[in-house]
Amino acid sequence: PADAVVGRIVQTTLNTEQKCVDYLAEIYDRDIAYKIYTRSIKQISVGFLNDVRWEGSKPFKIDLVPHEASLVYRGMDPTATVNIEQIVFPKESVI
Repeated sequence: PADAVVGRIVQTTLNTEQKCVDYLAEIYDRDIAYKIYTRSIKQISVGFLNDVRWEGSKPFKIDLVPHEASLVYRGMDPTATVNIEQIVFPKESVI
């Protein structure tokens, strides 16, 4: 259901080398975990904190830090993908 908590993103890091956001998530819902694993859910939506530097009359965002993140079915960038590096199941899990 839309009002249920199905997991949480516990850490986000801006990876400037690969131009991506690395994240660590705990997923509590088996169906959502499967959708992430099969790439049905493959993006996150991230809000950033930043400072602004002005060059003349043009503002530039600097010192970007991921602040709020959520898993989404369709993000703003259609070319974004997910790379699953590790899946850990709790010992009591039967997935």
